[in-house]
Amino acid sequence: MSKDNPKNIDYNKDGVSDGYDDVLAVQDKNKDGTVTDKEKTAYRKSQGSVTTKMKFDKEGNPISQTTTPATPPPEPSMTVEGYGFNEQFLKDNPDVRAVIKDAIKYDWPQVVLNRVIEAKTKFGKQTTDAQSSFDINIAGIKNEDLLKQVSDRTAALKQQVLFSGVKISDEEIARFARESVRSGLSDTDSLAFISEGYKTSSAVKGKVQDVTGTAFGIQDQLKTLANSYGVRVTDDLLRQKTGEALGQGERWREWVAGQEDFFKQQAKVLYPKAAQMLDTMSLKQISEPYFADAADVLGLSSAQIDLLDPKWTGFLNGANGVLSRDEWDRVLKTDVRFGFDKSTKARQEYASLSDELLSAFGMA
Repeated sequence: MSKDNPKNIDYNKDGVSDGYDDVLAVQDKNKDGTVTDKEKTAYRKSQGSVTTKMKFDKEGNPISQTTTPATPPPEPSMTVEGYGFNEQFLKDNPDVRAVIKDAIKYDWPQVVLNRVIEAKTKFGKQTTDAQSSFDINIAGIKNEDLLKQVSDRTAALKQQVLFSGVKISDEEIARFARESVRSGLSDTDSLAFISEGYKTSSAVKGKVQDVTGTAFGIQDQLKTLANSYGVRVTDDLLRQKTGEALGQGERWREWVAGQEDFFKQQAKVLYPKAAQMLDTMSLKQISEPYFADAADVLGLSSAQIDLLDPKWTGFLNGANGVLSRDEWDRVLKTDVRFGFDKSTKARQEYASLSDELLSAFGMA
């Protein structure tokens, strides 16, 4: 609180009562909280001086008086508005506001103001040269070229996000686009932004499948690759891997293909007795003849056999390693989980065996 502004009136309507308002309070002659143009003029005049010239007769008596009005001091050629800084920026950076007051008082050109801000303010010291230059140009002279760069970057990033299939708000995209121009970020940083955006939005929704575009293609290929090695992919793993793949940009297919070794190692942990075979074949390739036998013995279609169901991969964990085809055939017929006794083939075999027995006893 100052003696000129005891009520802490926010004269310049910037949301805070500070020294700048105290300066305006001096001009508020009627103390109504508003400084009019008339009050500004009266204040300027009061800062000048009044010259009075007297004329006297020969006896020394005054016969006339000439008064020269006060000459108001010249107004500074620059103002906060003239320098172009917006109030939000000045609220966030009060030390910059203090420097601008000196700039107005001493009528600094823009280039001098910028140099002092960069050298002497907290804002200038805590930002890189590129960032402070950007902020000063955007908040200050509103450089049209920078504004266009931000606009172009925002549009390009929206397209990238759209093609990726990731849900990121326009506000987040605009904020990152501005920062990417401000800090000179690269395309790699944009991919990292999309990657992180996927992880965040998916985590919030809890649905890693709730995507389209590139993200959907990545998930589909990851699940296909994992399935070929009999590895069940959790949502957390799928989220992590999809996010990493999105960070590869156009090289995501190559990156996904490179995950084969990851799933192979997972399969070796799940099926240690088949580890040596997994060095040269996927689990799907190893399983094909065994699954063909199962389909034939049980009268099933291949679509009914799930590589992720432990009962169908039991042949990999025999007492002495991977079962032979004959051993697998016996398992299919004796393990109640497969329901061989209820299959068409079982009825056929039982009927055939019955005929043979009857014939052996001369009853056929």
